[in-house]
Amino acid sequence: KMRRGSRVISSSCRNGRLCTPRYATTQSFSVSSNQEKRVSGKRWIYLSRPLWEVKNFKLTDIGEGIAEVEILRWYVQPGQNVEEFQPLVEVMSDKATLDISSPYTGKLVKLHHETGAMAKVGEGLCDIDIDSSSESSTSTHSEPKNQPAPSTPTPAPKQSPPTQTVQQSSVSSSSPSQNPAKQIADDVLSNQKPLQQQQHTQTSSAPTHIDHYQSNEKVLTTPAVRRIAKEHNIDLSRVRPTGKQGRLLKEDLLNYLENLSSSSHQQTTQQQQQQQTQVQSQQSRSQQVEARDVDIEVVEGDKVVPVTGIVKNMVKTMTAAAQIPHFGFYEELIVDGMIEFRKTMKPLADEQGIKLTYMPIIIKAVSIALSKYPILNSKLSKDTSKIVYKGSHNIGVAMDTPRGLLVPNIKDVQNKNILQIAAELNKLQKLGAEGKLRAEDLAGGTITLSNIGTIGGTYASPVLMPGEVLIGAIGKIQKLPRYDAKGNIVPVNIINFSWSADHRCIDGATVANFSNLLKSVIENPLRLFF
Repeated sequence: KMRRGSRVISSSCRNGRLCTPRYATTQSFSVSSNQEKRVSGKRWIYLSRPLWEVKNFKLTDIGEGIAEVEILRWYVQPGQNVEEFQPLVEVMSDKATLDISSPYTGKLVKLHHETGAMAKVGEGLCDIDIDSSSESSTSTHSEPKNQPAPSTPTPAPKQSPPTQTVQQSSVSSSSPSQNPAKQIADDVLSNQKPLQQQQHTQTSSAPTHIDHYQSNEKVLTTPAVRRIAKEHNIDLSRVRPTGKQGRLLKEDLLNYLENLSSSSHQQTTQQQQQQQTQVQSQQSRSQQVEARDVDIEVVEGDKVVPVTGIVKNMVKTMTAAAQIPHFGFYEELIVDGMIEFRKTMKPLADEQGIKLTYMPIIIKAVSIALSKYPILNSKLSKDTSKIVYKGSHNIGVAMDTPRGLLVPNIKDVQNKNILQIAAELNKLQKLGAEGKLRAEDLAGGTITLSNIGTIGGTYASPVLMPGEVLIGAIGKIQKLPRYDAKGNIVPVNIINFSWSADHRCIDGATVANFSNLLKSVIENPLRLFF
């Protein structure tokens, strides 16, 4: 017998594929001994989403002003199953390489971009055939699967999902073996098409609308989603999560932003407006450059290579750096003391599995000199109206990686000792060689050092990184003759430093005094500790 509050189940097909069972929660119905079905009162029928649904997974904003990425390799091929949060594809932006994980569980159906292609933000990366029943079960995990429906129905609120009302006084059966549940569900399924047209794009298995799903602090999501929400002044507790175990996905937040009224879209921050203006100006400059390059003659034997990835970022960065007036300063240092100091420290570093080179010693000496001249660890605002003195010495080290020139930085050098700096440098060099440097490894630098001496050369004219006011190039160590204090010619180890500073806010005397202090520390390594 069917009891009060029971669920009536029926299945249907769509395009030859199995769809999720449709169910109806009745206000009341009973089955008599002669199989007469009787339904009394008004019943609300709720239709769930299809069991299988193809989702177009789009490349969303991954931050740092990145507009497009290059597809390096796909970890999953069409026809293979994929789990939620499983790495899906490795991409390379103009700043770093990173893995993009799948937001769904299902089967990969189609790839929209092959390896080596460029994908822009907002474009589809692939199609995933997802299991909506798993989404439904996770979004309503607080309700047991076999929990019976309440005997007293709850009226549908104003913003509940689309429902259909069925009013009947009695239903008769033509066959005793016919299931009474099936006939009720069939009545509903006959009107399925107009109901599906009314469904909202953000369909949920819950029939009621909730203003606050959980407190903003307890929302389960990623820092990138929180950053986007902060930029748009969005309360995350008002966004419906669809991920596993109530996780709020970036797609959920983007869909929420798209559904906001036009008035909320007009409330953008001044920073977003400046970024948009900057992007438009850069695009305008790029179009001008392209217009000039149209006349380049390509003859047989020439090879045309598109500017992408890290090279594209270098073009953009150096073009911006060309607008900064540079001031150059050059100095040579005697490093006999530093060589002996490294020999003393090397056994201690070897015990801890750390490779100690001269670079960590130089980085620490630069940090000590920056403490005396903090303006060299500052940033000039875009409108040149303010100078921001940075509290952390995030010293970048230029690296020649298999994918091009990258400048990761060591954070908070002023709070680290030489061995800690060496360990961090070892890690960054390993990640750079493997092509696995993260965006956070490259962001936040305050000053840059380029050790060209490992390749060769003595002096250089380094170009500033936009946003920084000082950059140094370090030459190779050479044994050269020099006069000592008594006028005798003696062989000494010499290293050359080349500095470039932003002459809009840094004067020559400041760079000279900074260089003199750095020279004193490196030539007398005991000053590293006092």
